[in-house]
Amino acid sequence: MSYAGSVLAMITSLKNNKREIQTPFKNKDNRGISNYHKKLKETKATPEYLEMLKTKTRREARILLIKKMVTIAIISGILIYIWYSL
Repeated sequence: MSYAGSVLAMITSLKNNKREIQTPFKNKDNRGISNYHKKLKETKATPEYLEMLKTKTRREARILLIKKMVTIAIISGILIYIWYSL
């Protein structure tokens, strides 16, 4: 039981250093009234902008997929070469 003091000190330290978790649904300053939604800024997007954003994200996803496929092909080629050369 010589470690009881150090364990108690650790528990006290953890309790003192615990930070408050802020959630958008419960704010202690406003007694449960959410202040999160007041910070949001609503902006309207044009259909042209949305279409441009969609094509841009699809292009980026396609490029990322190609990069992954090339990387996997190179690594598998190296592994197959090493496997059969031994």
